[in-house]
Amino acid sequence: MYFNGCTNKALGDNVISDNYVDQDLGGTTSTGIGAAFYFDNGASNWQLTNNVATSSRGAFAFFTAGSDDPAAPCRGPDAHNIIVSNLWFQAISSGVSRCAVCGCTVDASTLHSVPAATPLPAQAKAIVAAAGAEAAY
Repeated sequence: MYFNGCTNKALGDNVISDNYVDQDLGGTTSTGIGAAFYFDNGASNWQLTNNVATSSRGAFAFFTAGSDDPAAPCRGPDAHNIIVSNLWFQAISSGVSRCAVCGCTVDASTLHSVPAATPLPAQAKAIVAAAGAEAAY
């Protein structure tokens, strides 16, 4: 899932929740580019919570673009105000946040690496079971 562009903080955070990404084809592990959830330059005011990512060709479960250089924080295109929590990932790395100096936060205590040969835990299985297309309204 790819996110780019600024959203109005006055309207609150955009929430990305209860998604299952399997075999994302957005990047390759040989180049280290790509992620199941990718917040590119300028992405702002997003909350990524209660999601599952497995078997991505991208190197990471999540990635936030930007610079963690305190000497040059929050340059125009950096991602900012991204919150990551409650993420299960299997057969990929947890993720990289490069925008901590721009208000991005990652709750490391809620990032769950599941070994490849191990079944997903019950909470992750529930997200997977409920994810997907919804019936028409």
